[in-house]
Amino acid sequence: MLFKLKYLRKHNKIYDVIQLSKCKNAYVIKRSVRTSIFKDDDIYLNPQDIHNESLPKINYLNSGKLDEYVYNRNNIGMDTIIINSKYMNIKMINKLYKKLCDSEVNYTKRFIFLTSLYNNIFNYSYNLYDLLKILELYQKCKDIHYLNLFKKILQNTNDLAYLIFSYKKPIISYCNGKIKGSAGFLSFLANNSASFNHSSYTYNNLNYSFLPYGGISFILANLRANLGFYFALTGQVIQSSDLVWCGLTKRWISDESLELMEISSESQLEVSEQDAHILLEEHFFKIPEKYTLKNYEQVIHEHFKHNNLLTILKCLDQSRNSSDQNIKKWADETYQKIITLPPLATHLTFEILNILRNYKMELLKKAQVNKRLWNEMIKNSYKVPTTKEQISMNELKYTIDKELFIKSLNIETNTLLNFISCPDILNGITSYLVKDTNHAFSSTYLNNNIFQIKKDIIYYFLFYKNSYEYNIYDRPDISYSSLSVLEKYNQHYNAEGNTSHDKLFFSKQFERWNDDYLQEELEDINKHFL
Repeated sequence: MLFKLKYLRKHNKIYDVIQLSKCKNAYVIKRSVRTSIFKDDDIYLNPQDIHNESLPKINYLNSGKLDEYVYNRNNIGMDTIIINSKYMNIKMINKLYKKLCDSEVNYTKRFIFLTSLYNNIFNYSYNLYDLLKILELYQKCKDIHYLNLFKKILQNTNDLAYLIFSYKKPIISYCNGKIKGSAGFLSFLANNSASFNHSSYTYNNLNYSFLPYGGISFILANLRANLGFYFALTGQVIQSSDLVWCGLTKRWISDESLELMEISSESQLEVSEQDAHILLEEHFFKIPEKYTLKNYEQVIHEHFKHNNLLTILKCLDQSRNSSDQNIKKWADETYQKIITLPPLATHLTFEILNILRNYKMELLKKAQVNKRLWNEMIKNSYKVPTTKEQISMNELKYTIDKELFIKSLNIETNTLLNFISCPDILNGITSYLVKDTNHAFSSTYLNNNIFQIKKDIIYYFLFYKNSYEYNIYDRPDISYSSLSVLEKYNQHYNAEGNTSHDKLFFSKQFERWNDDYLQEELEDINKHFL
């Protein structure tokens, strides 16, 4: 015992021992160094939960890079394409276009499943920061180079939209989370557009004084009871089963159905293409009966059926004094939403939708399709045609929709190319991007009163220099991943040059859909803002 005390005194440790015995409890309580993670910590993960969790979407993808904009996972009988980007840009558009084209001509793929990587966001439209840089330089320098750059972006966007619209195979485009603005075409144009409880859509282009693009005006103008006009002018959020009931999506499926489809997709190759389409219906659920706009459809139709925006506002103003409290409240909220939007962009958006609505009536009249027959054609489009009559109805509806869709692409693109010279679009985007910061400001427009916009100004942006016209060409039966060898093998014949194939056409196609398309021009633009 004495030896131990001498040892502790010699090495100056006797004081430490005394202090530890006195303050043992305090030492335990005031532990300042973490040596482990405890079960009551927020970041604690149970190893068994990790070991037993289901396989995520990122397993077995074609690329191990975390920054890819588009992934795909190959399965026998189907192809899964996954978008990994909140916003669209030219690289994401090109990658998605090429993957969809390759899957369309791949005989081992009977159908395609398009979705997003995460369950909260599908897509929020084109990146506004990229657009703002182009628009600011164009309005500052008045250089046509920036106008052509913006036009090229719209052209590739239109081609992607038309590809989804005219896809030859069943494509299930799953609205996996929120969709905003013109990004709705990524899901709603598909022949098997799908949604579930967490899905939602809002047209918010007018919040930053922007116009529709990518064929979204075709989708909105084609909805029954003028619902598309209501959605476009109010920014109403459509959620869950409302997406199916209002006509934006066709199918009701859960996120878990993707795994089941991938497991059972091999059976698609064991039957005919017609039967393979029918087999897909096994994955579609019955739509819930809940529809929040059911009691308002007729009211919306009566208010938004007019060909003039000011007439619509007048009807809404009158309904604000209605004896029905529900209609009174709805009319007041709708009226206030519309009059607070950017005036010129609101008028232009309405005119675009109105032109398409009237053009649709002309097409139906020429095709001698009455209201009853048109409703039958819409119902028939929700199922796989099995008779000659059903096939004929589908072909007739597709022909009418195709004419209307091309019309929408042309009028959207021409109007937007005219409108980018207007200060409203620059002010709208800038104020929208900084609204949640310390630099927020209230945007001012050429005319802040929606009731004082002249028709001459509207028609100027709608019809001045309408030089853009969308050209349809038959997609080849050779995949775009083989473009490098299409110098020798392709199905396009150049009759003017008496050559077996159109070299110029395919060289331009190879350039347009390259992953680095327009990257040099966009990098040069970024240098102006360093």
